[in-house]
Amino acid sequence: VSAKELAKLRSPTCLHWKFDNITRTAISDALVRARKDIDALQLSIVCHDAFGKGRIKKCRVSPDGFVQMAFQLAFYRRHNYCPLTYESSMTRLYKN
Repeated sequence: VSAKELAKLRSPTCLHWKFDNITRTAISDALVRARKDIDALQLSIVCHDAFGKGRIKKCRVSPDGFVQMAFQLAFYRRHNYCPLTYESSMTRLYKN
């Protein structure tokens, strides 16, 4: 897309949604559950220096793929079955 084409585009506008009470309740309930899950999250940070990016490059996988496989292996070792996998994404609460 050229700069001229970009200049022709309209500025984004805020969307105003209209929800019925059932949908509002479902959204509120989902928000409560999400906040509860977030509050229950436990995080441990471990410094790792046994090897670095050179070893990961020798495995011919991306750093993200390497870490995802490490998570899956840790899950398997703890629960003795393979976890479901998905393409990760970032989630956040959106505020006006």
